[in-house]
Amino acid sequence: MIRARLDDLLRYNPVPQGALSLAQWAAAAAKSPRNPAWVSLACAAARCAPTDSLMQRIEKWMLARLDLSSADELWSWYPTQSSIVEVKKTAILKPATNSEQGVVFISFESQWEKLLQLGSERLAEFVRRYQLVVAPTWSPPHSVTNVVFPRLFPGLLPCTISNLLDLEVFPRLHPSYKPVQLFASSWVNPELYRPKPRAERDIDLLMIANFGRYKRHHALFRALSQIPKNNRPRVTLVGQPHGDRTAEVLVREMEYFGVKDNIALKSRISDQEVVDILCRSRAAVITSLREGSCVAVVEAMMADTPLGLLKGAHIGSSAFLNEHTGRWLDGDRLGEEIVQFIQESDSCSPRQWLLDHGIECATSTRTLNDHLRGMSTRWSKDIAAHHWRPDPQLLTESARAEALSEAELLRKELGLVLA
Repeated sequence: MIRARLDDLLRYNPVPQGALSLAQWAAAAAKSPRNPAWVSLACAAARCAPTDSLMQRIEKWMLARLDLSSADELWSWYPTQSSIVEVKKTAILKPATNSEQGVVFISFESQWEKLLQLGSERLAEFVRRYQLVVAPTWSPPHSVTNVVFPRLFPGLLPCTISNLLDLEVFPRLHPSYKPVQLFASSWVNPELYRPKPRAERDIDLLMIANFGRYKRHHALFRALSQIPKNNRPRVTLVGQPHGDRTAEVLVREMEYFGVKDNIALKSRISDQEVVDILCRSRAAVITSLREGSCVAVVEAMMADTPLGLLKGAHIGSSAFLNEHTGRWLDGDRLGEEIVQFIQESDSCSPRQWLLDHGIECATSTRTLNDHLRGMSTRWSKDIAAHHWRPDPQLLTESARAEALSEAELLRKELGLVLA
C-alpha cells in the first residue's frame, strides 16, 4: 500500500502536482514544434496544474505554439488514412436530407479522432452532411485530441462536458467548441431501474468502479478496516480489470487491510446484473478524487440509492449531489462517516430529485436538441432520444431502423462504419 499512498501524494497534493506540471511544461518546450510529443506533454502539464492560473498560462502557451503549425503539418501527425474507418460508441441521432444536416453523436476522444482517417476530402463531405456532437471523457479536458482535432475538423463542435468547469475550458481550447451543460451521466434511462423497497435491500454499501488505481479502492478498504468487525457493512464491489489491475489485485488489497470477508467482488458481470445490484443497495460510494462525469453516480441515484463522494473530489456528477441525493464524506473520517451515511440513507430520495430536475435521457435529449437547433440555419426534424447503457443507444425501434439505414449509406458512400 506504500505505492497507493505515494500515488495519492503525487496525484492530489498541490506541491508535487505543481512541480510535475512545471517539469512537463519545460519538457514540452524543449521539444521541437514539429515533434507531436510536445503537445502530449503540454496537455499533461495543464491537466495536473494545481491552480487555474497555471493551467491557463500553459494553455495560452500551448495554443500559441499550435497556431504556428500549418494544417498540413498537423495532418502529417495523422498519416494513416483508410478506405474503411470504423468508429465505435456512436449514435446517429438524425438522418441527413438533401437540405438539412443529420446529427452524429460520438463519445470518447479515441473514437472521434478516428474520423481523421477519412482524410480531408471525405471529412469535408461528412461535415457537409452531418453535424458532429462529441462527448469528452475526462476533466480537465486537455488532451492531444481535444486541442488538435478542432484545428483539422472543418465544422463546429457542439460537445457535452465532464465537469461544470469545462463550460469555460472548451471555448478557450478552440472557438469551434460549443459546449452544452450535459454530462455522460445526463443520459441515464429511468425506465431501466426498478428500485427495491428500503426494507428489502440486502446490500449495505455498493461501489461501482473499474479496477484502475485512480478509483482509489484502497481508501474504501482502509475505511472498512477502521470499523469494528461486528459493525462492518455488507459491501459489494462491481467493476472490471483496468490495465494490470485485475480482480486478483483487488483481493490481495482486501486481504492486506483484513476486510476480504466483508466484501463481495463482482467482476465483468452483465449490465442487467449491475442494475439489479444498484436497486438492492442501501447506499453507494465513489472514492476517486478526480475523473470525468462518472456515470455510476447518477446510475446509483436513479436506482434510489443515495451516493457518497469524498469532499473536494473533482467529479462532474457531483453537480447532482445534495441532501436529497447523498452526502459529501470526509476522507479522513471515512470509516465512521460510511456507517452514519448508511444509517441515514433512508432519509434520502435521489431518484425523485433527479426526475424532478430533469436529470434523465428524455430531458437531456430536448436540451441537446435545443442547443443544436440554435446553431443550425435549417431545422425541421428533431433528434432521436438515446440513453447511455453503457454506450449510446437509441430508445425507439423506428429511430434504430432509420439509423441502420443511414449507417449503411455512410459505409457505402464514405467508407465510414459507425458501430
